[in-house]
Amino acid sequence: MSTNPENEEIIPTSMELSPKDYCSFDNLKLDSCESFPEAWQEFYRAIRESEGKDQTTLANMITSLSETPRRVHSEAYELAKKDLSNLSLATQRVEMFRLLKILPKRMRTEILRMAKESARLFEESGGSPVELGATFYSAITDIDIYLGQNPRVYFNSGRSIDMPFAVSETEVESLARQLGADANHPVQDGSTTGEARVWGTDFRLGVSGTLHRVGVYLNKAQSQMLGCSIRVGRHIPFAGAFVADLMMLGSVLIIAPPCSGKTTVLRDAITRIANTTHPPRLVVVDTSDEIAGDSDIPSPYLAAVRRLHVKDRSCQNNVLLQAVQNHSPEIVVVDELAKPAECDGICTIIERGCRVLCSVHGESIASVMHNKQLSRLLGGAQSAILSAREKATNNCERKVVVERMNSVPFQFVLELTGKMSGEGVLYADPARAVDMIRKSGMPRHGFCQTRGWKVDLMKSAQEQGCLERIRQALAP
Repeated sequence: MSTNPENEEIIPTSMELSPKDYCSFDNLKLDSCESFPEAWQEFYRAIRESEGKDQTTLANMITSLSETPRRVHSEAYELAKKDLSNLSLATQRVEMFRLLKILPKRMRTEILRMAKESARLFEESGGSPVELGATFYSAITDIDIYLGQNPRVYFNSGRSIDMPFAVSETEVESLARQLGADANHPVQDGSTTGEARVWGTDFRLGVSGTLHRVGVYLNKAQSQMLGCSIRVGRHIPFAGAFVADLMMLGSVLIIAPPCSGKTTVLRDAITRIANTTHPPRLVVVDTSDEIAGDSDIPSPYLAAVRRLHVKDRSCQNNVLLQAVQNHSPEIVVVDELAKPAECDGICTIIERGCRVLCSVHGESIASVMHNKQLSRLLGGAQSAILSAREKATNNCERKVVVERMNSVPFQFVLELTGKMSGEGVLYADPARAVDMIRKSGMPRHGFCQTRGWKVDLMKSAQEQGCLERIRQALAP
């Protein structure tokens, strides 16, 4: 099948396409798969089989700290790594084509023109078709569409390009219909009405069968859709390699600003954990269907993952408790906690003996401590009156101080630094870091360098040589 972006009529719209139409594989069984779900199942099956045959090759890709540590880069491993990258890139392109198919014709044509121009420039420099996908379609991060304004496409380099026309009411209505929503009655109580899909109370909707998320702009009366922001979701292999290792040792809280790759890290960490030889019981509480995709069947990237949908954001705390009470998980994963009730639910889950992997918006550990909605995750805060002796002993200028109220439930706190940079700052003793920040009066945008160290999220703890340091920090 041709995938030439010059002709929008041949944009593929189904995941039931042959992966070999997009790239080639060193694994001949992968090359013979007729659909993307089948290809991903075959890839993960090969990984699990290799655990019993050759522990130094393919299985090394999804190793964890619960198994014998190893670090081998054999020829078979490198070929498998190449297959994983190619399969992921091919799936990303098909999901991008699905997104293009629902866009109004002028916008779709303009993006295809950009792709064509990018292809021309790339071919002149000697690039391959697979690399072309990495340089253009995989570089798109967001698309902003607003009535009366020029649509804007954002790229992971930080650049953005405005399309040379303004969005019309007809195009907004057309986009809403393609999404299965109603532009004149965009928000309703619930996720479905008969056969029609509607915007939830969190003003979000997914593109069916993909990882893309759509957020709606409404008029003042909240009765008419004016446009939307489309966040392009994708699976990036190895983005959560370090986090997957941490999850074998305890609960992890990820702190990062919007659009910094939190969900991408979660998604890959889940994939690696769920595809080990003896995977733990893992349940994903998917708030807006961003982690596993907007469909009843989780994205083929993730393989065997159990997922709980959240009908309404106000019900998320109940769904979190339902996960523990009904499904006996060892690990619970949830993205973007935002309310005190959700934070209390997470703390309760950890206290019941489950490990938790979750994320929140913030610039640093200090910013979350100062956020009244989220501070419970880092022990909360309370005022304390110091005696004259305590004031002198602690060298405090004030008689009333703010101190941590409860224990910090997480064994690890990870700050993501930069936008999709793959780097972070790890706190392996977050309780002590919180106490030091409160004692020093550090501003909310600073971080405690004495208790955290920089890590590469795309490398395992063993590869970075920090495994022993992490274990020492966890020792009583």
